[in-house]
This record gives sequence, C-alpha cells and structure tokens, in this order.
Amino acid sequence: MKDITFGAERSTVSIQRAWKKAKKGAPGGAYYLGAPKTRKARRILRLTPAQEALARRLTVGRPAEAYLFRTPAGKHWRHASANGEPQGGHGEVLRGVFCLLRHGR
Repeated sequence: MKDITFGAERSTVSIQRAWKKAKKGAPGGAYYLGAPKTRKARRILRLTPAQEALARRLTVGRPAEAYLFRTPAGKHWRHASANGEPQGGHGEVLRGVFCLLRHGR
C-alpha cells in the first residue's frame, strides 16, 4: 500500500515491483516481489474515481507494508486471482485495477 498516493485532485499508484515466479524449491514460496522486467514497466498511474474509492476503503487502518488486495484469509491476491469473482462484490472494479496496473489503461 506504500505505493499509493491519495491526493485532493488526483490519486496515483506507483508501479515499482512485479510478481516473479521463484525457482522450484526456493525458500519463501512460489512467488516473490522483484523489479519489473523493463524500465518502461516502472510507472505512475492515475486511479479512476472507482479505483480510488476502493483503494481508500481497503487501506483504512492497514500498515504501509500490507497488501492492498487480500483474500478472505488475509493473504495477497495475484493477477490470476481476479479471474474468479473476488470477495466483497468488487469484481469489476478489481479487474479494472489489475488491468490498469498491468497495461496502464
């Protein structure tokens, strides 16, 4: 959540990390956060009003190091998690956020 900046006129998200698949048997799990593949992938994107509203609700009372999107068990969501209907009825907005973060549109 530390990559989100809420502003009076404009709220943004800074893309500086990407999910990477770990080598088989690596400590820490099957995926980890690392640098994006290209310099162009590092960018700052403006949130739509719906995305900002959802992000504001999801950040209340959470530490900066916490994941913004969490499963009901409190674990992180990956882009593949958005293929099904997410908990809480935010499916369309969540898919829009993932599309924005992946493709910048």
